[in-house]
Amino acid sequence: MITVESFLIQLVSSFQVARIYTGDHPQFTKAIDKVTSDLDGILKEKETLTIAIVGDEFASDDQIFFDLSKKIKDAINFLKSNNVEKITFKYPVSSDDIKSFVIYLLNDSDQGISVSDYLQAQGILSISVERINASYKNPARKDSSGISFNQSQISSPTKGSFRFYQQAYQTVFQPLQDIISGKAVDDKKVKSILISELDALRGIIPDFSRLADRAAQGPEIHVLNVSVLSMLLASKLGFAKSDVLDIGLAGLLHDVGKMYISKRILHKNTKLNKDEFLEIKSHTVLGAQMLLNYVDVLGFVPVVAAFEHHRRFDGNGYPRLRYARPAHQVSLIVSICDVYDALNERRSYKQDYPPELIYELMNKERGKGFDPVLLDKFFKIMGVWPPSTIVSLSDLRVAIVKEATDNILLPVVEIVSESETKERIDLSLLKGKLSIKGSLNPLSSGKDYVKFLK
Repeated sequence: MITVESFLIQLVSSFQVARIYTGDHPQFTKAIDKVTSDLDGILKEKETLTIAIVGDEFASDDQIFFDLSKKIKDAINFLKSNNVEKITFKYPVSSDDIKSFVIYLLNDSDQGISVSDYLQAQGILSISVERINASYKNPARKDSSGISFNQSQISSPTKGSFRFYQQAYQTVFQPLQDIISGKAVDDKKVKSILISELDALRGIIPDFSRLADRAAQGPEIHVLNVSVLSMLLASKLGFAKSDVLDIGLAGLLHDVGKMYISKRILHKNTKLNKDEFLEIKSHTVLGAQMLLNYVDVLGFVPVVAAFEHHRRFDGNGYPRLRYARPAHQVSLIVSICDVYDALNERRSYKQDYPPELIYELMNKERGKGFDPVLLDKFFKIMGVWPPSTIVSLSDLRVAIVKEATDNILLPVVEIVSESETKERIDLSLLKGKLSIKGSLNPLSSGKDYVKFLK
């Protein structure tokens, strides 16, 4: 079976052959024919194949070829030295196209014309090369600005704010996808869109009851939640507005390195083996490397958070550093919000972590995984049960949590009732006479009460 990895091996082998034999030698012709044959087999199925160099690894689609990259590191360094970080092959590619590409790359690429310009001059349209960040340095396309919002802070989720949250999610991810995909972007416009939307989202507490079914929402909703929660915590900690927005960007981009990890591993339902876990852990370094190309647009804070958000408060996470140093406070903020939202993710096929269990689990990592001061502040804001949580009370009535109080275990709730009169109770004022027994999952035990969420 022809694979992208086997094709890469043949392509790099042709480089070695080209260093030994002339362009008309039978051995070189044989090597080029093998490359062309393998590529033809791949392109007949997918029409376009893109090979990228991410950091020091070869990557294609949702795969990074870690083991192969180690074996052919010299070839990767050679391509990067010639400003070839991304190669796209389009069907059909002839053996003459491949031959011209390899010969020029190996013998003539130091003659003052880039490989890309040479291919265009020769009329070779089936192969294109570029630097991964070239489009960032040469803006050439205008972005639509999407939806603009002027709404300021929202302290708790409501039906209106939920729609606003969803719309903002669509607007934020349009320019982000362009950046992540390496497309040409208008730097100032992208920065303006992202900051404008994050500014509008400051102060919102994500409505976890309405966002419970992540299978329908997609994984992007996780990083938006992390962004919003990070801004909320940073704001309550007294950060300046500009810093709060930078932290929001960091939350939005903290997991960007996972775009380079195989989807097969990311969505695996069974335990990861050692190699798979090592690949997952690489997303921190890969994300930081990618974001370093965009510091002029996004700043350095997202780079730091992408690199450090799994380092842990005690430094025993990853990536491990040669010289130990504490993680940046922004990374520690993003880490708390990342874990909290991941545990809040409810799907019909995975274990359910109700809010009271999330609080218990995260407190077990107090002083180890999480900064205890930041963790206390986070739950002071959220309470054990965040707003819109459906709960069962000690008197067996069902209620909706409306807002936190100074006692994180005793929030303000509203009794579920079909009548127009809504009974609102501040549990912290009842001196233990009424309390929360537990939460109800909006996808199962609490689904009959979702209609009362407004």
